Amino acid sequence: MTNHTLLILGANSTLAGAILKQQEKSNSINVFGIDRQDKASYSQLSDYMKLDFTGISIQQIWQDLPLDFSNELTFISCIGRFGEQGSQLQGQSSLSTKEVLKQVNINLMYVTSFCCELINRCLYYGCKCRIVVVGSSASWVGSRDIGYGIAKAGLNGLVLSLSKSFASRGITVLGVNPGIFDSLMARNVSAERQQYAIQSTHIKRAGQVEEIAKVVGYAALEAPDYMTGAILPVNGGQYT
Repeated sequence: MTNHTLLILGANSTLAGAILKQQEKSNSINVFGIDRQDKASYSQLSDYMKLDFTGISIQQIWQDLPLDFSNELTFISCIGRFGEQGSQLQGQSSLSTKEVLKQVNINLMYVTSFCCELINRCLYYGCKCRIVVVGSSASWVGSRDIGYGIAKAGLNGLVLSLSKSFASRGITVLGVNPGIFDSLMARNVSAERQQYAIQSTHIKRAGQVEEIAKVVGYAALEAPDYMTGAILPVNGGQYT
């Protein structure tokens, strides 16, 4: 694949690292990473931008991104952040509206805004683009982290609506919804919640990050355009 740029939002995540490792032998793909921490030591990142997703406008971010829209562009969103409330809600008599909205903003609104700005630029420059949104099985089964569950369900609607609106104009949009797998984010969840999720799968184990990465990599770089609008579950059969 030549003249191809891969843009990853959440580039320091466990999943992004596994995706990049699987693509490290591909010298023809330009890889640009964005995350809120210092750059991780992924040798295959051609460029990197450190930013706080909540502290800067999307428009400003795009003004600073050194992207060449004469190339084919693939965008992967790996953003996912649990809130503080999910593991503490049981037994409480109130729900923090502020915390719910914070998680919706981080996990849904930021990704939505980023996708919309990307599409606008691709349409302007006539650049073919593929968008892969990594969501969660929480979009189907819900989450005690209410804001997180709402956001992940919203990402499914984002995939379907963007695909329906722009597939005929060279914008392919797919979703991947992983179940529980070993990641930095999952390690912050209580052992009780992790075990409950594992027992809800058919296979009775957590996923391996390499299993999820293979599906995301396929959706991003191999799947036919005719798959646009598809939301791929990689969850060991977790639907409850």
